[in-house]
Amino acid sequence: MSAISEYEGSRILEFFKSSEENEKKLISIAKTITKNTLTHLSINDAYKIVLLHSDSVNSILNRKTVSKEMLYKYLTDKNIPITNNFTKTTLVEQILFYWKNTESQMQQYQDHQQQQSFSQQSQVSNEQHTRQTENFPINIMSRNFSSWFYKNYNDFTIQPNDFWSDCTCVVRIIDKNGDLKEDSTITSRLVLNLLYSIRGQFNFYFNPNLSHEGTRGKMDLHGFVLILCCGTLHSHESVSQGVFESAFSLCRDPFSDNNWKIKNIKLQLQSQTGINRIPELQSCSSLQQFLTLPESDEITL
Repeated sequence: MSAISEYEGSRILEFFKSSEENEKKLISIAKTITKNTLTHLSINDAYKIVLLHSDSVNSILNRKTVSKEMLYKYLTDKNIPITNNFTKTTLVEQILFYWKNTESQMQQYQDHQQQQSFSQQSQVSNEQHTRQTENFPINIMSRNFSSWFYKNYNDFTIQPNDFWSDCTCVVRIIDKNGDLKEDSTITSRLVLNLLYSIRGQFNFYFNPNLSHEGTRGKMDLHGFVLILCCGTLHSHESVSQGVFESAFSLCRDPFSDNNWKIKNIKLQLQSQTGINRIPELQSCSSLQQFLTLPESDEITL
């Protein structure tokens, strides 16, 4: 088995195929190796024989059949400068250095291409996964619920019977100075009172991001459906005042036609100026713990 690499072999073939005279030299080397037992050799036959019986490309280029003129012309054709006091040995060294340097550049290029290919494949895989999970029943439910909830919240039309009687709610408000105020309560009527008092106090309009990046459904550790949603807060002049992050736990009520009702609410409002894009769940600090939960495709709506 030849110790010459595939790349080195391709360079040797290129060298001898650079002119008709060089091809004859390669065939001559092959005949010398076989002691003229093969009289009719093609350039490819000669190439295989020379590679098979050579330890290195250096030994091939240093054969007597390979002249300084052949080496010199090859370097000149490649626009490689040659010193005045060159010898056959220095010409061979220059060619080998050129090949090695080119191989390194080719390897870097191939590595770059592979990395790009991997990134593209990864991106395609992520996009395919997103498209697939986006239409899971639990995610369709999450978008429908968030659209319904925030429309009714903006219109003050949510009713106590939309909640479980023992529903809990935690509201965190972060002002422009970063100061935090937190309120919490329990039972459907008190939860609704807390939500409406906040709505009335700040007079915010809630604009949810109903894309897959802004609204998703998860299954929590207790089997509840968890609805994650984020969006922007606006004044009546449509000026953006901040962002919100919300998490709802839903559970069916067997005593109310098995309808889904809200069991828990976590809502965070944060004052923020200069908002140039609608927020996404991946950037919501209060929801990160929930994003790792599974997205089930088996839930029955």
